[in-house]
Amino acid sequence: EVIAKRLARSGIWSRREAERLIEAGRVSVDGKILDTAAVRVTNRSEITVDDKPLTLESVPRIWIYYKPKNELVTRDDPTNRRTVYETIEENHPDFSKLPRLINIGRLDFKSEGILLFTNIGVVANFMENPKSDIKRTYRVYVSGEISDEMLTMLSKGVKVNGFQYKPIEAKSSSANGQTVLDLTLTEGKNREIREIFDFFGIAVHRLVRMSFGPFKAWGLQPKQFVEFPIPSELR
Repeated sequence: EVIAKRLARSGIWSRREAERLIEAGRVSVDGKILDTAAVRVTNRSEITVDDKPLTLESVPRIWIYYKPKNELVTRDDPTNRRTVYETIEENHPDFSKLPRLINIGRLDFKSEGILLFTNIGVVANFMENPKSDIKRTYRVYVSGEISDEMLTMLSKGVKVNGFQYKPIEAKSSSANGQTVLDLTLTEGKNREIREIFDFFGIAVHRLVRMSFGPFKAWGLQPKQFVEFPIPSELR
């Protein structure tokens, strides 16, 4: 694998941060200081950063954060909007002792619900990859009625602006004058649900991710951040 990916797997830096380390001449492989990120390494390569041997995170861990509305899933925002990382750091008493957190997928600014974090990049990649067929469930509150035709379209996969979305399992009910949909997806493209309902001409008032694979939102409060045992299939 390329050196930047190996550095990112340490759980300390992102891939972009790793590339900056290399550009700054702080990374060596087998005693040679690198001046390019286009270098492949093996398990036998001796890698140092600032003359210290690279140590890879070996034990995968998973944390669940209940993201409230109006938080961005990013480390920094140039417009100074609130980020999930800021909230977690402020509310977690031992944040400085945690490994570098890697968010697994995203939720948009207005959406809420569970957001997963890990310390291992390959775990994040596996869970985000549609080929892994990991189900995500969402509860969506909308205005207006959802027709049987719309439900059928969702079940077959909707094409929006030339992009074909995968089939979505949908169950419709009503509560307090609103239509409530429980959706099950295995894809989770950026703003997928909002894009589809905008295509239908249906306004989304609230969007909550209720589960991601075996991890569920039940009992969690907004801004709560807890570590969960990692399932054997992700080890």
